[in-house]
Amino acid sequence: MLGKLIKYDLKYGMRVFVLLQCVQLIAAVIGRYFFFERLDFHASPERLISSLYPLFLFIMLIFSIVSFGTMLLIAARFYTNLFTDEGYLTWTIPVSPIQQLWGKLLSGSIWYALGILFTGLSFVILLSGKNTCAAYLEIAPEVTEALGMSLARFSCMMFVESLLTTFSSVLMIYFCIVIGQLLPSHRLLGAVIAYFALYFSIMAVINGSMLASGLFPAISSTYVGDTIAVYVFCAVKITLLVYLITGIAEYFLIRWILTKKLNLN
Repeated sequence: MLGKLIKYDLKYGMRVFVLLQCVQLIAAVIGRYFFFERLDFHASPERLISSLYPLFLFIMLIFSIVSFGTMLLIAARFYTNLFTDEGYLTWTIPVSPIQQLWGKLLSGSIWYALGILFTGLSFVILLSGKNTCAAYLEIAPEVTEALGMSLARFSCMMFVESLLTTFSSVLMIYFCIVIGQLLPSHRLLGAVIAYFALYFSIMAVINGSMLASGLFPAISSTYVGDTIAVYVFCAVKITLLVYLITGIAEYFLIRWILTKKLNLN
């Protein structure tokens, strides 16, 4: 039954998800062939920055919209299937709340992970042109020395770190929706407020932990004798630990609310 739930959830919004990723891939192709392949990397710093700035804004805008759209798709499926009029039918199916939760968690995590994979592919397409690669080869030794490893290895490790946060990120979305359903009115607004409150709280804990670990605030002093990778991966370890702890708490709270405090009125 769990497999059927996941399959059914993945069918929801398939066209929207594919459309979003196609937009992202097309933006990457446009950025590569119409901008990066024509960019003069030997131009003056002022001219180079003025050329890169609008491209950077365009790419970040597209990627942010696609990322937000994927999150919205995951949230919409969870909300409409469990807490709207559709929920009255959903909860009549002979499936326990825990199975419903795991079905949504696994399907949402698949969507989220696929979104990360397509974003990674888009960056590869965007930055793997001959012009960009030739420009990078000129500064590769300095970049490798600063990072403490090759840029490719560093990027792969950061990509894996993003994938490791997939499950906890989906849990956070579901947790805030469930919290919103406890309110007597304005439940969607409550879910949005809960999300931002939780997000900034987690960021405060992460930054506070980094400060206590001596990783903040002065980057210049942190890098003395160390590579950027040392700093970044220490921060990643703290981030993953915080997400793990909060994720466990969120899971059990969601589970308790769905089994004891479910309210469809």
